[in-house]
Amino acid sequence: MLSPLDFIVDLFNPDLAFLGKALIVALASSIVCGVMGCYVVLRGMAFIGDAVAHAVFPGLAVAFVLQGSLVLGGMVAGVLTALLVALFAHNRRMKADSVIGVLFVAAFALGIVIISQAPGYAGSLQQFLFGAITGISSDKVLLVCATGLVLLILAFLFHKELVMVSLDREMAQASGLRVLLFDMLLYAMVAIAIVISVQTIGNVLVLALLITPAAAARLLTDRLIIMMLLAPVLGAIAAVFGMYLSWSLNLPVGGTIVLTATALFVLAWLFAPRHGLISSRLKRTLNKPEKDRSEGKARVKTGDAAKKLAAAAASLTLIAGAALTQLGSTGAGAVADPPTDLTGKTIVRDVHTDAVSAYADNGRLVLASSADIDVNGDGRVDLASRLDPSTTVFHVSAASATKIPAGVTGYEFIAEPETVFWMAPQTQQPGIIWPGFSTESASLAAHGITAVDLRLKQVNGPGKLEMFTSSTFGVNRLFSSTEKLPDWTLNVPQHTHLNWAFTAEGLYQLTFEATATVSGKQQSAENTYLFYVGDLPTGGGSGSGAGDGSDGNGNLPGDLPGNLPGDLPGGLPGGSAPGAAQPAPAPTPAPAAPAAPNNTGTTPIRPGHSAQYCAPALTLDSGHIDLFTVSAAGGVAVLQIKEDVTGRHVLRQPETTLIRVGEHALRGVPAGYPGAGQGYVLPLTQESNLPWPGWDTNGTAASGYTDVKINITSVTGPGQVHLYSIASFGGWRSLLTTGGSLLPGTLHEPRPAHTHAQWVFTNPGVYRISAYATATNPATGKTLTTALRQYVFQVGNAPLGNVFCGANPGAGAAQAAAVASALPAEQRASQAAAAQQADQEQQLRAAAQADAVKAKAAEELKQRKQREKAKQKNPVADFAAAVKRRPLAAAGVMGFGGGLSLVLIAGLTAAKLRKLRG
Repeated sequence: MLSPLDFIVDLFNPDLAFLGKALIVALASSIVCGVMGCYVVLRGMAFIGDAVAHAVFPGLAVAFVLQGSLVLGGMVAGVLTALLVALFAHNRRMKADSVIGVLFVAAFALGIVIISQAPGYAGSLQQFLFGAITGISSDKVLLVCATGLVLLILAFLFHKELVMVSLDREMAQASGLRVLLFDMLLYAMVAIAIVISVQTIGNVLVLALLITPAAAARLLTDRLIIMMLLAPVLGAIAAVFGMYLSWSLNLPVGGTIVLTATALFVLAWLFAPRHGLISSRLKRTLNKPEKDRSEGKARVKTGDAAKKLAAAAASLTLIAGAALTQLGSTGAGAVADPPTDLTGKTIVRDVHTDAVSAYADNGRLVLASSADIDVNGDGRVDLASRLDPSTTVFHVSAASATKIPAGVTGYEFIAEPETVFWMAPQTQQPGIIWPGFSTESASLAAHGITAVDLRLKQVNGPGKLEMFTSSTFGVNRLFSSTEKLPDWTLNVPQHTHLNWAFTAEGLYQLTFEATATVSGKQQSAENTYLFYVGDLPTGGGSGSGAGDGSDGNGNLPGDLPGNLPGDLPGGLPGGSAPGAAQPAPAPTPAPAAPAAPNNTGTTPIRPGHSAQYCAPALTLDSGHIDLFTVSAAGGVAVLQIKEDVTGRHVLRQPETTLIRVGEHALRGVPAGYPGAGQGYVLPLTQESNLPWPGWDTNGTAASGYTDVKINITSVTGPGQVHLYSIASFGGWRSLLTTGGSLLPGTLHEPRPAHTHAQWVFTNPGVYRISAYATATNPATGKTLTTALRQYVFQVGNAPLGNVFCGANPGAGAAQAAAVASALPAEQRASQAAAAQQADQEQQLRAAAQADAVKAKAAEELKQRKQREKAKQKNPVADFAAAVKRRPLAAAGVMGFGGGLSLVLIAGLTAAKLRKLRG
């Protein structure tokens, strides 16, 4: 734990400028809320704080949809709701708490409706709920301070009127005060104080900042003026010590400030001079009642009371500071700086790596790493090779230096615009490591693990770390070294990349902890990962050869020349680009070689059925899919699908595989992005219930044909298909050599790469995409060309039709067999085993689904028979069924019968009364 002196040093550290800004905002919010809270406590309207905190939600939602200021939107909504509460509550037949209950629920419901139209708001919503004080920008610091100063001036100018309205509305009205006007002023001031404090501790906890210091001050004094001085002092103490504890112990800022304020309230409740539980009992025990003393002599003078209360507050501050100092000096202390000696470490450089990967080893949850590197020196990239984090250093090179462009907002949690920091981006870029997360290991599913909860426990390094995703729908913060964020849940299997932003060069130690249910029991695992940012130390990093086998860079076509040979033939299966070398003849597979990967046959038409019943051999509606996987061996190149859904790196033929994009992929696309308006989106970052299609050319590394172009020659369907990437700080980036996003087009990967993108289908329906690849050997200039492959996407609820009738991989299957036969025996056996296991698992799943369908049908038949049998013996059920069939007739009969019954009852009653009178 840091000592208070270290905390003060950090406050003045230029690299930690966000910490000082956070403390200023926390102090300003606490002081303003302390003053406003006094009126709230006196008025007995604590509920208004919670109401306004919820009422700002629709304002934030509208501001987000309109791309406006979230603070301004929340302020407008909060003030409007507060004014409505004051206006409705002015009718004395309706109490204020009832009006508050009606309006804040309505406002929150409106916010839910609005935010449902913007599904990418999760990241900003998280900050709204839990606060984001350490990511606040300088302009927002000025806004909070200026707004708080205005509120304090208004409170000073109208203090007398606000007190009268709070304590005795009838007396205030009799004195000629405009009660409604000052009610509205008070409610509006409270609303604004809440809005500027939401970013400090979040919507969930903001009520505590408003109420707790004022309530503690109320226990310490009976005089309002002293209460209004003590409340902001107690709020400031809670802000300072809460920030210190949060920074020192890596705890959530908002929650720690609230708990500190609560601790001060408990101390006041126990030890307040007059009203404290313990002090009042001590007085009754130690002091005998003396009747001859007058009440005036027994009472302490007001001035003395004020001095004692001020002394008590100062003593409380000193005691808390001494305790924290002692805790800081006797605790474990700050973690030692990371070692700088990298001797003997494996350096993972500019490759694709799932730095944080989960496994289940012998029934135990384990966190490790994996990377696409050559581990045995044979020149081939070994995909997802497992690594030990304790002997691995992930190198974020100096080429990763970047900065937030001027005028771009929403990234203040990292740094101010134009401030340099280092970032490994969520999309692969040349010369920069591409680290991600993976739960794709088959061992996880084998032990019944369906999800893994991940948290960042500790970060030690020369600067701060922020990890987030960027998309067309906003920014989503997932991990931070300055703020504790909620656990991140990864489904099994899942493979995701983030932006890793480091604010200083040097060595970082990141400790991650994972939690999952393994074979029905909850387990946890943790590991520490080393990231070196900037140029490596001189002489460091011996034993780094494993990271040098392949750079794995995904060079973006927008950054590098396209080198297009000219117009490519659109309809020549297996054709080559003009002037390109022809591929070598496909060798005849040896008898011992395994057959081509799965599903190489033609999909038959079922006898006695029309063509629309033809089904694909495999349907992929979720999971990691490398749609365009290019491999080369033995002078032959092949274009296939590689998927991690049914197994690990299982190769499939495009012609017999369906990619299904469900109706839940439909969402709004903001203006300025390709496909703007509404479309079916497969996002850049994997979502567990959607396909995640990308492409992979690592299979060409050993052949030398590493410069790959994936030529998408045609797209047929009811709408357009856009393919592009998301820039790190907003906006989109082209991946096509044309510089646009609309398919057809060409993807160019000059070196082995594994890349994902964002897809947008503008309309529901069935899309057919034709593509082939050319692989060039940079050393010789020779080119291999794959067969033209056919891909099918089913988007939305559109019928599939007969698109798979007669589907045949043809020349693509022959090329797949040729490449497979040219691979080393060990690799062929591994691929064959993976394919066989995947098919067996698929058959088992299909059988289980069929059994489930049969069981459900049998259960429904049983229940239907039981209902029919019950109806035969139950006249009530028959009557209910009749009512359901003819509701109007039933209503008429029941109305006539009810009216007749009322007339009969009235007649009998009248007759009885006449008889009694007679």
